[in-house]
Amino acid sequence: MTHDSNLEDGHARPGAGGQSAVVLGTRRITAILFAVAVLFAVVGAIVNVVIYQVAESPDAAIARVLFRFDLGHEPSVPAWFSSGLLLLDSAMLVLIGWAKSLRNEAFVTHWLVLGIVFLGLSVDEAALFHEMLDTLLSETFDTSGFLLFPWVVAGLIFVLAFAIAYLKFLVHLPRRFAFLFVASGALYVGGAVGMELISAAAIDRYGVASLAHTVTQTIEESLEMAGAILFFYTLTEYWAFRYGPLRIAMANPAAMSAGD
Repeated sequence: MTHDSNLEDGHARPGAGGQSAVVLGTRRITAILFAVAVLFAVVGAIVNVVIYQVAESPDAAIARVLFRFDLGHEPSVPAWFSSGLLLLDSAMLVLIGWAKSLRNEAFVTHWLVLGIVFLGLSVDEAALFHEMLDTLLSETFDTSGFLLFPWVVAGLIFVLAFAIAYLKFLVHLPRRFAFLFVASGALYVGGAVGMELISAAAIDRYGVASLAHTVTQTIEESLEMAGAILFFYTLTEYWAFRYGPLRIAMANPAAMSAGD
């Protein structure tokens, strides 16, 4: 991927060697991702109500099908979407780190490590490693209420340590992007950890089939998706700020045919 500040989103122009460059409309992509996230949130909430309030039981045939669209069920379509969002973030972080390494710019390691972390989050969203940790801790400690899912304690420690380690990195960023980094992180962590605490208390008191759990789960997953999408927007805007719009160079079929 290269850059050209004079190109507009979605436009292509001829390049050397019979190539053309297509500029990625990253703002348009972000808007589409937000629209899809809203759709999943609404559908997921409705599906959860049908599974637990309308269907004969969560084991009914219709419920087993609908679980694939439930926000809190894994594996599911919403979980796949969330994993894909985190993978997009990881790719952008690595791309920025690679660009900075070519230019001998500062904080290359920070960008690349963050890319690896988001790759891990993407894998975890699909492979459920945090659920395995949660099961292990639950078998070791007797937890209830807000700590019904004890993995959040490890999650909070990790977030705090990471925030301290990246403080200098954030200060180095232009103010606009530092704010967007913090805002997207607050949304994601607020959903993944903060709302997980509230959801745990709701489940412990009212049960997994309660409307209280449906509401807290919907907010939790919506915040996670919103945080991941806002971070993608932040990273693409940072790329445009530093290196120009994202564009992909593609071979021109006509030029290739003429050269045969």
